[in-house]
Amino acid sequence: MPTTIHLRGLAAEPLAITAEPCAGDPRVLAPSGMSEPRARELANRVRAALAAAGQPLRRAVQLRATHPLRPEHDLAAAVAVAAALGACTDTVAVLLGELDLSGRIRRCRGVLPALLGYDGAAVVPLENSGEGAIAAAAAAATPAGGLDVWTADSLADVLGWLRGGSLAPAEVAPPGCAEPGPLWSDLPNHTRERTEIHAAIRAGRGVLLCGPAESGKTMLARRVPTLLPAWSCAEAIESSAIHSLAGLLDGRRGLLEGRPFRAPHHTVSAAALLGGGDPLRPGEVSLAHGGVLFIDEVLEFHWRVLGQLAAALRRGVTAVARARERADFPARPLLVAAVNPCPCGYAGHPSRRCACSVERVTAWRERINRAVAALGLVEIEVSP
Repeated sequence: MPTTIHLRGLAAEPLAITAEPCAGDPRVLAPSGMSEPRARELANRVRAALAAAGQPLRRAVQLRATHPLRPEHDLAAAVAVAAALGACTDTVAVLLGELDLSGRIRRCRGVLPALLGYDGAAVVPLENSGEGAIAAAAAAATPAGGLDVWTADSLADVLGWLRGGSLAPAEVAPPGCAEPGPLWSDLPNHTRERTEIHAAIRAGRGVLLCGPAESGKTMLARRVPTLLPAWSCAEAIESSAIHSLAGLLDGRRGLLEGRPFRAPHHTVSAAALLGGGDPLRPGEVSLAHGGVLFIDEVLEFHWRVLGQLAAALRRGVTAVARARERADFPARPLLVAAVNPCPCGYAGHPSRRCACSVERVTAWRERINRAVAALGLVEIEVSP
């Protein structure tokens, strides 16, 4: 029977899909446990893709699975239906891919985490070729590793493969011409700040950049990833797997080009920062895992969101729970926050005068101190 992968966070488990002909009009009956709109969309995609591949439905087919099916399970569902109708041989290979109505296999989320640790054969969309190749290379580096990953562009290609044809092996796309990142040489007047940031990183601490408006806090923060140690292959794969699950990874390259830098706005919700959704997706703190999470205007964030962020950073993981499932996402970024020295932002500015009263500045300073203590940051003064 066709097998696919069910992801609960980054944890993968095999998911077998069976199909049996049944009485009724020619149609696909989705497994139980799916909402009516999702079941209808799945049935429509599978039926249309099979027709485009030259295998129109001639009788009703009932799909069965132990978990509600997601778009990345379309290919396995379609092959299960085709095998039940005798249009192809059965297979135990892992099949991943979302189908469109023309039978093309579209890029899907989570290919890299789904295949990590899996042994056997797998078929993935052509646009996820790099992720498949990285997973196969990771498996080859283990003593018992043995993962063969093939790519396909359409359902017809997969059905032909099951009838004795061939598919192309997964390969990583060649690197393109990447634009150079921000350079410290562009900030010759911030040597002291760079030295202090580097010292905090070596001590395993995050930093709070405190300086007036237009002093270069954001420019400093964007250069912090270059001060982090070169990451190992395992770190690169883990961070790339998180981005794959969120649908933010270049599936043809398979790995992030460098340590991530994430800068959520202060209006971000707790779910967007820590993770959530249906199915569960990683939040900004996990997308920054292994890189830098930049919190600009830190005092503008809701205190409850900052408290949840501090708890996640202490644990190094975010635990996200919804009605039907729970998932843990790694959350070990370097936290870089920024704040103005006063409410108006111009205390210490070389050409603009601060309009804040002493009382307002004192209250603002107390809030900064509480944020530094709660988040465990090293405060660094940024000179204009």
